[in-house]
Amino acid sequence: MGLAAVSAVAVAGGIHFRIDSVDVAAMDDQRQDFTESAIAADDWITETAKGIYGKDVQILETVTKKHANRLSITNRGSISGWWPEKDLERVWSSSTRGDEGNLDQEEAASGISRP
Repeated sequence: MGLAAVSAVAVAGGIHFRIDSVDVAAMDDQRQDFTESAIAADDWITETAKGIYGKDVQILETVTKKHANRLSITNRGSISGWWPEKDLERVWSSSTRGDEGNLDQEEAASGISRP
């Protein structure tokens, strides 16, 4: 009987130390923060695209990936940058149609858009 009790305590102790506790509320907060940041990054990249390519540009898809405390955001491969720094990494277009954007070269390089 004593051996069974010692074995049960040992197994319970082993299971206890092998299970990591999970803070579900903290995970939800992290997901919410990521979602809000991704939405803000998407808004920024969309406005930047409109400033570069013109107000009639259609944004079809953006991809957001988390890298430490910042996000990498790419718009269908044509514009990519870093959020929250608002740092454009690459801008490319194969289309030469459409109106000109409202950003000068310095503004486009800085990732700042005019209202």
